[in-house]
Amino acid sequence: MWKFINVCVVSFSLGISASLVGAQAGETGTETGGMAGFHGVGDFQQFEPDFGVWKGEFWGQSTTDTEAGPLHRGAWYCTGEEVFQGGVPKWGGGFCTITDVDGDMVNVRWQATAPWGPGASIGTRGDYHSGTGKYVGITGWYTFHCENVAVSHFFCRITGGEYSIP
Repeated sequence: MWKFINVCVVSFSLGISASLVGAQAGETGTETGGMAGFHGVGDFQQFEPDFGVWKGEFWGQSTTDTEAGPLHRGAWYCTGEEVFQGGVPKWGGGFCTITDVDGDMVNVRWQATAPWGPGASIGTRGDYHSGTGKYVGITGWYTFHCENVAVSHFFCRITGGEYSIP
């Protein structure tokens, strides 16, 4: 089963191009659904008796159900840290850039919002802080629900959000 899910995530990652089409100046919108896939590389450090910290980087792609907005067909690079107690995520956060085919970028700060159970399944919220090109002045947020589907591979559902581009 896990091999099948891993193959699906890899297929999804290879099938999505690195572009953010659809966002134009003066646009506002909502993030009503979609998905993202990420692969993380980092180091885990254990602290007795039951704490652990993972620090590293993520690369991924996203697409939205509406086929528009700053998360649609985006190439992601993120930094991150996740703190676990007894194997359950307790805190996480970091910084991401989302880049389109024109080289325009959105800068995002993400933070874990809720642990979803054993392992590294977790809810996250990202806040748009700035952007370049067509994303200058972007504000807003998005939420994800992410499942750890294989070692350092995450599948996320876009569960909500909104944005405004002046």
